[in-house]
Amino acid sequence: MSDEKTPTQPQSTSEELIAVRREKLAKLKELGLNPYGAAFETTTTPGQLKANFNDDKPVKLG
Repeated sequence: MSDEKTPTQPQSTSEELIAVRREKLAKLKELGLNPYGAAFETTTTPGQLKANFNDDKPVKLG
């Protein structure tokens, strides 16, 4: 075993990390890519679902 210390990278601050992430986000958007994936349209609220719920009623998904 050696007593040599391995060089380490300096620690980044949270501000630096956020800046890097925002740069990467901007690059993806410039390429025409949606960095957050596909979106789904909401057609029913949770309240509507609860109001229309019935144990004996068949449910169609999708």
